[in-house]
Amino acid sequence: MNRGVHSTRDHAIRDVTARTGSRCDRKRLHSAIDHRTPDQADTEWRQQHKTAA
Repeated sequence: MNRGVHSTRDHAIRDVTARTGSRCDRKRLHSAIDHRTPDQADTEWRQQHKTAA
């Protein structure tokens, strides 16, 4: 990722996600994540970790 420096971890994650998001199929069902879309799996993961924190 051009070895850039980011001010926070969240900024780094947003940068990487923005760059890779255009190349990934975020709407296709994936067997590795229980036949859900990556967006569904990500949303579920974030909700679980938000309530745990």
